Amino acid sequence: MGFNILFGAVVGALTLSFSTALAAADLSVEQDVLLRLQQVSENQQLLLQDKEQSLLDFERKLQDAQDDLVDAERELQDKEQELADARSGGETMARQRKLAEHAVSMAKRGVKNRHKRIQRIEGKLTQEQDILAKARTQLSKSRSNIAKQEAKIARLRDEASAKAARVAKAEQQRQANARPEPKPQVKQTLAKTQVKTQAPVAEPPKLAQVDIPKQEQPKVEEPKPEPAVEEQEAKDQMAALDELARQQAKAEEQRLSEALASSEPSGRQLYKNLRIRSESVDAEFQFLGNHQYRAESAVTGGRHMFKVGSHHYRGTIPSSDAGEVYVFLYDTSRKGKPRLSMYRKSLLQ
Repeated sequence: MGFNILFGAVVGALTLSFSTALAAADLSVEQDVLLRLQQVSENQQLLLQDKEQSLLDFERKLQDAQDDLVDAERELQDKEQELADARSGGETMARQRKLAEHAVSMAKRGVKNRHKRIQRIEGKLTQEQDILAKARTQLSKSRSNIAKQEAKIARLRDEASAKAARVAKAEQQRQANARPEPKPQVKQTLAKTQVKTQAPVAEPPKLAQVDIPKQEQPKVEEPKPEPAVEEQEAKDQMAALDELARQQAKAEEQRLSEALASSEPSGRQLYKNLRIRSESVDAEFQFLGNHQYRAESAVTGGRHMFKVGSHHYRGTIPSSDAGEVYVFLYDTSRKGKPRLSMYRKSLLQ
């Protein structure tokens, strides 16, 4: 009976210990998922800011085009008045009439072209509005996923704490059941005392001796791990997030290529000896032209505060990317705070 209790306590303790180890592994994976979600969200926030700026640019272009149209329509009215005056002058104004007719024709063409320009800008503006709405939806979804992941991690921590408490309780029970074996001298003293104190009892009739096979003691085996469904889901999620990070890295390289292919690819180097720094990063930017800079550095996992010049930027590196080389792109073409983006270099190799 005592052995069965002890065996059950040992098996229970081993099971709980193994479950606790699995829970710790699951928690580590889930925390890395959270960091990658945060990194994706930061990249989406950067894209959203790009689209908001692009929308402002198109709105400004539309306003300029509308102002040009007003000027063109006013000029057309003036030319039409000149033509009317020339026609009222009879044959003496024949040459002026022809010149006025040509001026009116050109003015009408100018008005027509400005209408077309406005239509093109309005079409692009509508596209930008749709893209911006999608970017906002994606960012909102990412923030929702981050909140869900944080809640999941909190639940796993609570479960891990509960399992650890059960392991400690099982260990206490095991120690209580595992009583020490008496020493030989104590056994002999106890036996003699027991013989003296016992009253003589009639010898019971002898029964036929039957050989009873000895029951083998069950072996304590370490429980085999069962497939962790949540861990597999986390790995699948990591793969999906990795693919999304690859797409974002491609978008950054495409943006850089378009910036360098502009009308002034040489640009002007505003900063010399420009570096990016954090607690674990210190790298110098290379000037590429047209206000674009690039740097590479190995990174550590976690939340970072990067400093470039007098500007500060928050960035998240997943724990699984620790030791990886990251590419940092710095765009100083816009007024105000320059744009900093980053991605794991191996994503595009």
